[in-house]
Amino acid sequence: MKDIERIREELKRDFTETIAEELIPGILHNLANPLNGIMGRTRLLQKRMADHVRRVGAQPGATAEDLAEGCQKVVRDIDAIAQESDRLFQLFRGISGKFYAIASTGEEPIDLSRLVEAEMQFADFYLDFKHEVTKRIQLKSGLPEVNGQVSDYSLILTALLRYVMDSLRGKPVKEFTISTELEDGCVLLSAEHSGGVLTEGKTRMLLDRLDDLTETGAGLGPEKRLFQALAVAKSCGAGIGIGTRAGFDRISLRIPCAAAAGIAAKTNGKERIAPDCSFRRISTAD
Repeated sequence: MKDIERIREELKRDFTETIAEELIPGILHNLANPLNGIMGRTRLLQKRMADHVRRVGAQPGATAEDLAEGCQKVVRDIDAIAQESDRLFQLFRGISGKFYAIASTGEEPIDLSRLVEAEMQFADFYLDFKHEVTKRIQLKSGLPEVNGQVSDYSLILTALLRYVMDSLRGKPVKEFTISTELEDGCVLLSAEHSGGVLTEGKTRMLLDRLDDLTETGAGLGPEKRLFQALAVAKSCGAGIGIGTRAGFDRISLRIPCAAAAGIAAKTNGKERIAPDCSFRRISTAD
């Protein structure tokens, strides 16, 4: 098995192994909130409807105002039930969408901003990340699609987010920003967090290790998940940038757009080469 395939399998196994211990409690917690709302409102609706029917039946000459007041309460309860039902459906769609993404290995165009949005919603099932981390999600809509396997990009984002969670654990400031934008014919995916754990030495080691995947992250410690995410990203043709700024670590992936990747076009009789998204950069700034 090729080195990158071993890394993919390790990431899938890592995701599976976290389900029982870390994900299931968060899934149950997040599903319980709308479910409790639906159950509570349904019981209240039952009581109000019974009371309203009895009141109307006991007063043959009930005024229009009496009937309208009771109906308005019923309508509010129904609206609340519908809202909680929508929340429950969105949570269900997030769970099913994640497992679909992990299993989706066919080559296809991918809207990266939409995928990142779905992955961030799923990450809320990690309760510490949901409740303790200040998140900024800055995703450009309408970006060109990128080519690849949804499973690869889902694994990349899962490993990257888990690395961020590990880096922020125990820190007094827990901030995370993820963004997408178009840059020089590539989709730029950037993640910045306040963990402040990437020294220049660690960064150079990570980038150098990407040139030799035979150890698949062995001996990297907390940076193993980051290395695995970058290794899969590199196999997808992404350029990699790692830097620090004022105590914030920044990881950037430049991914060729689907329409430009590997394509040479003829323009006015001259050959036009598709944009090159590859880069290997270490930057530090205070």
